Amino acid sequence: MTDYVVNNFEAMNQAIDNEAERARGLLELYKVDRQQSKARIFLYVCVGLASLIFSTGMLVWLVMGDDSPPLQVKEGSVDHSEELEKLYASHSTEERSVSTKFTVFISSTTETGDEVITGLVYSPEDITLPVEQYCYLQGADESGAMAGIQLAELEKEGGVIVHAESIAHNKLIEYCNFESYLK
Repeated sequence: MTDYVVNNFEAMNQAIDNEAERARGLLELYKVDRQQSKARIFLYVCVGLASLIFSTGMLVWLVMGDDSPPLQVKEGSVDHSEELEKLYASHSTEERSVSTKFTVFISSTTETGDEVITGLVYSPEDITLPVEQYCYLQGADESGAMAGIQLAELEKEGGVIVHAESIAHNKLIEYCNFESYLK
């Protein structure tokens, strides 16, 4: 009779399977690590390029920037006669076919932050004295659109015509910058 030898390789198969599983896990770990490394390099390159672009923009702005001083706004009574004289001199009477008036606006801010605007209307024929003067409170109406509440106007005789609708508006007339007709 023939004797059979039975060998049990179960433990060896199990060890080989465990080693293969460990190798697959390490490969997966290295694969994830490489992807993270590539993503990190991409991030560094993007940050570097953004910094380079920003720095170049700042350098161009500093080197070629606007050297003019900021615009300054003056409030109160200002003499605009020189500018109006120049404008008048540049257009002779024969050249004009349209009647033109010039309005100079003077803005005054109250203690409450309201803005009172004075309009001085000049005729090109005589720019030394305004032909009309009015004053209004600038604000918004119910719809939110900009609107003005007329406060007063100055007559040629020197009298003030009050258009103010309330006592509070009457107090704002002192912020009107009317010019005297008695020059």
